[in-house]
Amino acid sequence: MEQYQPPAERDEIVIGETRIGIGSGRITRGDQEVQLSGRALELFLCLASNRDKRLTKRELAEKVWARPHVEDNAIAQHIRTIRAAFGSKDVIRTFPGVGYQLNSHFFEPPQKAEVPISIPHVASRRPHRLGWSSLFAIVSAIAVTLVILIRVLHPRARHLARAERITASRRAKQAPFLSDGSWGYFTETEAGRYFVIRKRLDDTAETVLPLGVPNPYACGLSPDKRHLLLRSVPGEFDQLGPLYIADTTNWSTRRLGRVAGFDGAWSPSGGTLAISSEHDLLLVNDNAAIMRTLARVSGSIWWPRWSPDGARIRFTENVPRSQIRKLWELQVKKGTLRQVFADDRQITNPCCGSWTPEGSLYVFQTKLGDDTQLWVASEDRWPKLASGKTALLIKGFRSPSLSPTGQEIFARGITARVEAVLLDLTSGNYSVVLPDESGAFDFAPDQKFLAISTIPGSELILKQLETGEEKRIVASPAQAVSPKWSPDGRRVAFSRRLPGQPWRICLTDWKTGRAEEVYPQGPNQIDPDWSPDGNLIAFGGIPTIPDPDANARQIRVYDTRNHRLDTLKYGAGAYEPTFSPSGTEVAAVEADTQNLLIYNFISRTWRNVLNQRVVYPIWSRDGRWIYCALTSPKSSSLIRIARDTLRVEPILDIAKIGTPSSYGRWFSLLPDGSLMALRDHSVNDFYMFRWSDSGK
Repeated sequence: MEQYQPPAERDEIVIGETRIGIGSGRITRGDQEVQLSGRALELFLCLASNRDKRLTKRELAEKVWARPHVEDNAIAQHIRTIRAAFGSKDVIRTFPGVGYQLNSHFFEPPQKAEVPISIPHVASRRPHRLGWSSLFAIVSAIAVTLVILIRVLHPRARHLARAERITASRRAKQAPFLSDGSWGYFTETEAGRYFVIRKRLDDTAETVLPLGVPNPYACGLSPDKRHLLLRSVPGEFDQLGPLYIADTTNWSTRRLGRVAGFDGAWSPSGGTLAISSEHDLLLVNDNAAIMRTLARVSGSIWWPRWSPDGARIRFTENVPRSQIRKLWELQVKKGTLRQVFADDRQITNPCCGSWTPEGSLYVFQTKLGDDTQLWVASEDRWPKLASGKTALLIKGFRSPSLSPTGQEIFARGITARVEAVLLDLTSGNYSVVLPDESGAFDFAPDQKFLAISTIPGSELILKQLETGEEKRIVASPAQAVSPKWSPDGRRVAFSRRLPGQPWRICLTDWKTGRAEEVYPQGPNQIDPDWSPDGNLIAFGGIPTIPDPDANARQIRVYDTRNHRLDTLKYGAGAYEPTFSPSGTEVAAVEADTQNLLIYNFISRTWRNVLNQRVVYPIWSRDGRWIYCALTSPKSSSLIRIARDTLRVEPILDIAKIGTPSSYGRWFSLLPDGSLMALRDHSVNDFYMFRWSDSGK
């Protein structure tokens, strides 16, 4: 049976405004490019080539997969990918239990409805002559009406003047940037520690505030600019923590009752606060009494912001499993919720917005893969037609906030880069590996090939080191992380996420360059690792993302021979699995405490190895040691634990090589047994924009 090939007699398929390049695989819809690749692209080409025909699942399997049968879930997964790429379910028709058909009507340009004009019968009468004053009044009224209509239907374009960098330290920055008009407040991090910074807007000098709060993170500034809302970060950044209020005149702090939260904002009156606490948005008064729950969603809530009149709150929801972001608007008195920009196809994963002081504009962020953009929406209240109109402001920036006057926008600009360094464990020195590459790497066992998860972009590239030839396996807007070569060097396992979908473990190889999901079901799948014989792949989930699936926090093991999936269940769950050289054990990290665990396949039991917070365990080549990074709020270090005696030996203070990368594993073991570390080499600063003359 032959692999499906599109018709050879045509170079492209044209359906309405959509052009589909058969040879190139490039799809354009008007002036927009639609991103599809791999099996999803082949399936779309097949449907497009037979757009007037309903194709059964067997026909699709034969034409696209070159076999008589594939799992229904496999076809459905790629159908979802196509629909997500076009931003609509209407692109493909589903015939339950039968198959699918391309919806040609979806691609047709919308037809303008012809409105019949009724011309009433008018009795003949002598025309009335208008005086000059009446004529002038009519013309003036028409002119004013036209000006208003132009203003409503075509609001003034909003543009930003050139960005001005207002921070310059090497420490990583955390949004938001809070300003009282003269001073700015924000959070910096270094080696697991948090600092709240104060600086003048017209000066680059920065001051670390003496707050007396462990690991403080700045959430909000009160309307009178006299108080900062702080969260004490207990460990991981996305964990709930105790909240504090700091006085900006003397930097004294007080605990906000027993409230545990993630983020918050004062109401315009300053008497109450909206606090995000996991799934709930709480209304809390200044005396730390929880007045009521304002809203509840399935995901985690952050970045709540009040409208200037205090009638509405908009907040961001991180949706579990898919990691999609939604922007919600709450009517405070009525308690009703509506999703903002739900019908705007231009807007993907909106979040982190703020109103201008008069409430006429709303500035927010969108995100697709690693690409972020700042947008503005018109919020004019009386002309209904103008409400909700959106326009792109600038690309490459995130987390916007506004000055008290609304004349300035502050945003974070990040140029993500990492640098791989080879560690000399004897001397503590290091040397840069592959200085021209930025990404999370894994070398093939023969060290002739390299798998790279690029940073930025999280695209997957396979590279032949001798010739420099590259193959791009996963391209944006899809993302690929944690590449891992099989022991025989023939395949690469990695985790891929398509837009709007959970992470899935995939396999690829140099010869075909094709990505295949190994188990397209269930919760997020991340951090794959091969057994020494190459038959098993262990992977975990993302424990920080709430998920109703019971296996979302458990280690799962996939058998490539019989396609069977087993779960290595442990009470609270575990993640970041790594096989021992013998293949009889797996080391992992406990989901809640981050203790180091070992699972034994023979006894089918877990044991706790180290009661300290660790990340990224890896085995030594002889199986006698487990290397891992020991983390604490004050410092991080590389240690190793003896597998038999559980003796702990410190190896290296991680701060000596710089800030660990937040992309991929901090450490990995090369085929020759040496250790490679990834350190952050990003440029991360806050910038200030002003509206240009053509805008506000």
